[in-house]
Amino acid sequence: MKKLPGSWILILAFCAALSAQTNTNSGCPAVDVVGPSYIVEPGEPVAFTAILSENSLNYDINYEWSVSSGEILEGQGTTRIKVLYKDFGKNLTATVLLKGLPEICGIPADSDTVPTIDDNIHPLKTNEFSTSVKTISKFRLDSLAIALRNDPDSVAYIFEHFRRGTAADLIKQKLEKTIKYLAGKGIDRDRVIIKTVFSDKNLTQFWTVPAGAETPTIEDN
Repeated sequence: MKKLPGSWILILAFCAALSAQTNTNSGCPAVDVVGPSYIVEPGEPVAFTAILSENSLNYDINYEWSVSSGEILEGQGTTRIKVLYKDFGKNLTATVLLKGLPEICGIPADSDTVPTIDDNIHPLKTNEFSTSVKTISKFRLDSLAIALRNDPDSVAYIFEHFRRGTAADLIKQKLEKTIKYLAGKGIDRDRVIIKTVFSDKNLTQFWTVPAGAETPTIEDN
């Protein structure tokens, strides 16, 4: 067999070491944390699961969990934990670190944030349309009334944009028609706030605002 020069032997050894390092790194496990997709309420137990790549079976992994706005009830050190959501109004996030792996793998980690009840506490624009200053949209007001009945603690904001130069009497008549129609649908006057602004065109916006949500702001268009 023909002998290789010493310099070639060193080069081949370096390439082999580099290849081994690359293969080891590519074989490091990956993790994905999965929590519930439904809205979570304070005091409710929530499960988080660490989903690992298939090659994780080649390692003896230590699972280190941490949570924000909650308390780990069980499962620390395993692939699945149960958490008690405690802090209303704050995000509930679970994070897992994979420890005990070769140095080349580092410390793989992942986290997941689940929807909390506070995610639903915001004003919702339910309708936007244009009508004459002399008319109201009864079927849209019907929809608004249903939304208010479905959530008895919510209020409605109606934003009326009137074309510049619209007579004050016409504006007053339209607002009175709106209030009277909603009253006929069983909606109390104090649950309806109407704001007006002059604009380039007639435009009406309906907002439903749950209890605790910030109020929307009317903007000139």
